[in-house]
Amino acid sequence: MKRSSPPAALVYGALVLQTLISSGTYLAAKRALVDVPWPALLLLRNVGAAGLFIPLFLVTAGPVLPPGRHRRRVVLLGVLAVPLNQALFLAGLTWTTPAHAALLYTLTPALVLAWSVAAGQERFEGRKLAGLALALGGAALVVLERAKSVGAGVRGGDILVFGAVLAWAAFTVLGKPLVESAGPVRATGWALMTGALFVVPAGARPLARVPFAHLHAAVWASLAFLVLLTSFVSYLCWYFALAHVQPSQAAVFTNLQPVLTAAASWALFEEPITPRLVLGGAAVIAGVLVATRARALRARWRALG
Repeated sequence: MKRSSPPAALVYGALVLQTLISSGTYLAAKRALVDVPWPALLLLRNVGAAGLFIPLFLVTAGPVLPPGRHRRRVVLLGVLAVPLNQALFLAGLTWTTPAHAALLYTLTPALVLAWSVAAGQERFEGRKLAGLALALGGAALVVLERAKSVGAGVRGGDILVFGAVLAWAAFTVLGKPLVESAGPVRATGWALMTGALFVVPAGARPLARVPFAHLHAAVWASLAFLVLLTSFVSYLCWYFALAHVQPSQAAVFTNLQPVLTAAASWALFEEPITPRLVLGGAAVIAGVLVATRARALRARWRALG
């Protein structure tokens, strides 16, 4: 049975919420990594997320375990989401800055679009490409301005984070067929729970050595953010939106992350807002609007013609 389409405001609202959470993930993960080794943090956030998905599975319609026709894709998505995307992100963030990580993730829309076209899910559209380019350029202005203000240099961890970006792009494009078939709750839960199994051997021993009784309150808050918001709510929002929009239209929202991070830094830490930040933020917002509305704008233009 074909699922009814939700209101566009709900779909794009989910993407905005996912973007807000992702903007805070860089800071939360960086804080947690001060006291928790990345293999332990990787296992902890995914075990916690799995614990949240189990009761969700029990109270929603659908199978608890993936049917045979979905298992290969579930395993692939699990590997992409956890041992590749999350592990490379956390390992890379250990040696680089949140600003650099955010800049690298602004490459996501271009990678997703190229992958989607290659997979036959999308077609190149001039307005969509223009929107992606505009959003990417604006995001680069924002992040480079923030990086300059904190004196951030190029670090070896950037290579690992770029690997995480590649994995996230693949997770987005290859996950769409599963989302459309099984729904976002099952697709997300199966992928993350399967991925968690792959990181148990590497994370179990470091996790056992974490001095939980002596962790600062800020670390606990960061852990709660990563488990509840990043690994549960954010992933659900992403796959929910992906069930109703093209992969590149969802991915372009990634470019909003550095803008929101800069705004949070101004509100919380009184970091200055420069003309370059304002220009970059405006370009990102304009690019997102153009890319997500590319098809509707083209149809309206044809109607007027």
